[in-house]
Amino acid sequence: MDRLPGIVVMALFGAILRPPITEVGISAGPHWPEIDARETFRRAAIGLTAHTALNEYFGVQLGGGYKQGGVERCVARPKEETTFPAQRHARTWATPPCVLPHMLETHEAETVHRLYDYIDLSVLGQARIPAGDRLDVRFVLGPTWGIPVKCRRQSVSHGGVQDCSTAYLSSDWRLVVGAGAGIQVSPSLDLSLDYRYGPDMRDLIGYGLDPWLGIASSLVAGLHYRLGS
Repeated sequence: MDRLPGIVVMALFGAILRPPITEVGISAGPHWPEIDARETFRRAAIGLTAHTALNEYFGVQLGGGYKQGGVERCVARPKEETTFPAQRHARTWATPPCVLPHMLETHEAETVHRLYDYIDLSVLGQARIPAGDRLDVRFVLGPTWGIPVKCRRQSVSHGGVQDCSTAYLSSDWRLVVGAGAGIQVSPSLDLSLDYRYGPDMRDLIGYGLDPWLGIASSLVAGLHYRLGS
């Protein structure tokens, strides 16, 4: 049932928009699953795109690819019992809310990465505004839907990776807003660079299913081939 709304949204867009494809491309770049952790937590995304022009300035970009997501969190980890006497007299760096005050003697702070992999689908409205003979400014807005395929729990503080696919898989819905530029390198090829920002759609409507989900951002470079040029 978690995937049903996403299927409905994508099916409606596909049924309404059926104009011919005028451009295909490939895109890739770094992906920060949480914008407040972008200094330490960077993953990647790669995908294929198809663009259909509605008029000279506006079009729709359909996308499909593979996206790496995840979250970085501090959690309370039990200490080894043999260290308890020494810890009673040792300074600890664990502070609330990661480790509650009454747990400081028996627990320590642990940095954990929960790593998700998705098949990512998108339907983005796109505006292209000429800024020169070969340059245009681009804006995108629209929904994306990540179908989960894998989850791993990695302890940054202590090492080790565990599979968490049976417990934490959840679809990734986002409303993507982006801006960038495209440059024509030949009559049939364009290069583009976009920065995109994607808040969780369930947070926007007050229906946060998973508190581990956050706001994602990405820097996307693309190579586009115009059909029939």
